[in-house]
Amino acid sequence: MLFLGAGASSAVGIPALAGLTASIISRLEAEGYGELIHHITETLERANQGSRFFNQGEIDIEVIFSVLNGRIDPETALMELGPFAIYLNALGGNRNLPFEDKLRNEQDIVEIQRIVGEVIRTNCMSPNMDRALDYYTQLFEFKKRILGRTNRSNQLFNHIVTTNYDLVIERCALKNSDIPRKGGFEQEPRTDEYYLPLRKILLDEQHANYKINILKLHGSIDWRIRDSDRQVVRRYDQSINNAFADALRNKPDSRIIIANGNRNNIQGRIDQYFPANRRHFIDIPFGNDGFISELERFFQ
Repeated sequence: MLFLGAGASSAVGIPALAGLTASIISRLEAEGYGELIHHITETLERANQGSRFFNQGEIDIEVIFSVLNGRIDPETALMELGPFAIYLNALGGNRNLPFEDKLRNEQDIVEIQRIVGEVIRTNCMSPNMDRALDYYTQLFEFKKRILGRTNRSNQLFNHIVTTNYDLVIERCALKNSDIPRKGGFEQEPRTDEYYLPLRKILLDEQHANYKINILKLHGSIDWRIRDSDRQVVRRYDQSINNAFADALRNKPDSRIIIANGNRNNIQGRIDQYFPANRRHFIDIPFGNDGFISELERFFQ
């Protein structure tokens, strides 16, 4: 499995989540939502003293949007959180929340959602594709070399898991057939739309032609939720928050190699599933000179 975090997109000119969050907050401030957003971030920062809830104290747009959705539809948010949250709310939940004038109804969150989506799409649509294609071509040429030497790595990079919203890997796959690109979408009968059959995926009932080999944990800029039936369809969510851990569980023969990873962010999860002799870190960022040769060292 190849896991691509924000560094893979940063290497080709797309901002990481911290940069996207800064751009989104700046735009929301210009649209009159600044005080509301600062109220949410300041409240979460107070609750997060000592990084109790968020990694490294990172309160990004995904965290902020979860709060906004809960403000608009608190009953659904409480049901999703479970009995303990409902219990705490019944004991002392504050129903007189500030900035009600900015969140009068669902249209307010729809407008904020539109602004957020516009900023994300604008930032994700202009990567350096020549650089990206060069990086991924090198990576999958490396795979061919390894497969030519040993049978032990016949599953190397057959699946790509990413937290990035952009379409860099899909656009590279159009130009290089060695790069996986199946996202699990099926064509809906008698229509031109493709949808993500979540029930089939979760029950492992999906047809082999539609099996997933690129999993986008946080969604994608070419996905949308269809109003009529809430299906995820592709343009032409709740994310699976524990999918990273699920992908690692019960795989005793696997190894993980992390390039330029934020060790404080993921060390606990990695330690839980991988003993020391099967987890490796590369301190050279993806795309830099020497990355492939350093990666190759682990397969000698």
